[in-house]
Amino acid sequence: MTTVPGSGWEELLQRLRTLRGTVLFVGRSDSGKSTLARYLLTELTATGVPVALVDADVGQGSLGLPGAVSRRTFTAAPAPGPLRFEHLCFLGCVTPVPILSLLAAETGRMVLSSRRDAALTLVDTTGLVDGPLGKALKLAKIRAVAPELVVAVAAGPELEPILSAIGAVEIIRLHPARMVQRRNPRQRAGYRRGRLAAHLHGAREVLLSTRRLVFLHRGAPVHPCFAPPAAGTVVGLNHLGETRALGVVTEAGAGSLTVLTALPSLRGIDRIVVGDFSYRPEPAPPCQGSETRTS
Repeated sequence: MTTVPGSGWEELLQRLRTLRGTVLFVGRSDSGKSTLARYLLTELTATGVPVALVDADVGQGSLGLPGAVSRRTFTAAPAPGPLRFEHLCFLGCVTPVPILSLLAAETGRMVLSSRRDAALTLVDTTGLVDGPLGKALKLAKIRAVAPELVVAVAAGPELEPILSAIGAVEIIRLHPARMVQRRNPRQRAGYRRGRLAAHLHGAREVLLSTRRLVFLHRGAPVHPCFAPPAAGTVVGLNHLGETRALGVVTEAGAGSLTVLTALPSLRGIDRIVVGDFSYRPEPAPPCQGSETRTS
């Protein structure tokens, strides 16, 4: 689908052509932040200029997976369809409230890494902007990222408590684009399921010995013997701070964990990040022409 630029998009694009550093997008859910970021990414990379995208929207990310922060450096305009990440860090929550500090810190780390590959980094964020928690999260991300520019997408004054507290940072205000479609909670959950289903395509069950693994939950170490992950729990398969892939627990036993994952090899996996949400793959449809027999 061709994206029709919204009001002010072209002016913002021209500003970014000369900017070096980091741009942070702020706005409520369904304000069009991700659509705007992808439009800018496509236009900016059309001439081969490297641009990084950091996706810090743990609930409705366009680049990464549910519960994760991700990044990728693009040297050419992305192809139509879903974006693919290069680097992933699974935090385990699809809502930012329980992981405010962890989410801000990981976003900052991803931005710092992206600066090695690209002169310009675009940072997409969650839609939590209201109330003390929304303000705390956005200000924590701004401190961690230290952006040169904040793009505020708002229909009214809902972002002013945040924008008035960020100090000497350039701000560009835009209205939400008319093309943006709102998602209800069921559609949001369906979107997450679709992202996970695509990621787990071709997955197989693997058995892990927990003896030499570090288990983390919301950034803190935990021991699986005290609270083994329940079947269906989504986990991150990590080597140090990098998530190689996500998996789904199918069985947790004494000293072992069986996980469904599409990761080709588990060599180097030394940490398991335990998520707060679950996923159960849809049962495969029966083959056409098959018969069910009963005795």
